Amino acid sequence: MLVDVCFDSTSESTLKLAAREDYSLGEIAVFPDSVCFGAINTMTPKERKSELLRLGYSIDQDFEQRYKAFLTIVAQAEALRVWMLPYPYAALGLLYISSLVDPQTKLQGIKGIELVTPSILWLDDKHVNTAFLTELIDAGFDLDQKTCAQQWQKLVKENAPLRLAPNGVPISCNEDVLDEDIIAFCKAYDAANPYKSMSEEEKQYLLPNIAWRLMESLSQKTGGMLNPDFYQFRITKLMQKGIITFKV
Repeated sequence: MLVDVCFDSTSESTLKLAAREDYSLGEIAVFPDSVCFGAINTMTPKERKSELLRLGYSIDQDFEQRYKAFLTIVAQAEALRVWMLPYPYAALGLLYISSLVDPQTKLQGIKGIELVTPSILWLDDKHVNTAFLTELIDAGFDLDQKTCAQQWQKLVKENAPLRLAPNGVPISCNEDVLDEDIIAFCKAYDAANPYKSMSEEEKQYLLPNIAWRLMESLSQKTGGMLNPDFYQFRITKLMQKGIITFKV
């Protein structure tokens, strides 16, 4: 059977809305993991949940259940259509998913689903415009399962704590690879002394807000936006070492 794989709830909603209009799609499966982070030598849903929680990442309560459901669907695939996103976790997720399927499985990548906005999708209260999805599918590209799976196995052997995809090329890294950028950003932020105009509530969310800014600022270097939890985790580590301070 054909399986349409996507990487976030927005893409899933878009595809399910189109499917309701009898648009020709396969079984829709959402990959719930972000394989940018943590050990990948054991990829059971339970192990991945433990690993992400150990590293301080936010995950949904039904993470394991959704992961198992995803693996069950993909195992039945005769063809996979992967709706890519311009983020490292999608590029890396594609490689992992490729390693799960038979070499004879047809594998196709589709780019641009993040551009499908509600204004594009809805014609009126009862009808959906699926023409844009058709354009994306027509522009899709075939992927070589063997090559993708080999790239994944290389990453597994390296089993680094962090993986990025600068210029779309997956690489293994140490978790401190961006520390210099994080330190420079935080020092410049602190030197600007924005705290006077902040409310007490804004001060409480200082680190999450800085993490979001770092995510956007370093997106080109990392190959797309990383989970902001990563930046907050690294800032906290650097604060514990006394390398970063904020004069709040």
